[in-house]
Amino acid sequence: MHQKSKIEKLYEDYCEGRKKYERAKMHADACYSDLESIKSKMIDEMLNSKIRAFDPSNGECTRIGLRREFSCSVTKENTQQIRDWLLTQYGDDMPFVKEVVDKAALIFQLKKEVEEANFDVDDYPEFLKVSTRPNVVAYGWKNPWAHLRKETTEEEAS
Repeated sequence: MHQKSKIEKLYEDYCEGRKKYERAKMHADACYSDLESIKSKMIDEMLNSKIRAFDPSNGECTRIGLRREFSCSVTKENTQQIRDWLLTQYGDDMPFVKEVVDKAALIFQLKKEVEEANFDVDDYPEFLKVSTRPNVVAYGWKNPWAHLRKETTEEEAS
């Protein structure tokens, strides 16, 4: 019984810490949303004014400049189309292709072996640096401030 009461006390501390974290995260998310909104307005104004850069006078930073961010879609589904296009466009696709091990699939396999086949983490080569550590998972956690986040999102939409 003593052990259970100790765990219950630690659980209460966990709940308090989790609530503090949720409050802080909600505040940080709101601040980030505000920052992104202001940044979007600043980008629009700079584009409309055809200003590519300026030096702020408040001393917070030395220069503000526009830059173009690029993105493209590379998925398992379109990989072959992309490789065909690269061959046609540039004559070679190898400068754009890299082979990597799927870390998530490897971790899944190692976890399966350790948990189901009773392998030991020391059974794997040193270079893999396989390790495990216990963790606590709180199933069904109810964020007591989730309704505030929903209300804030609804207010922003109006």
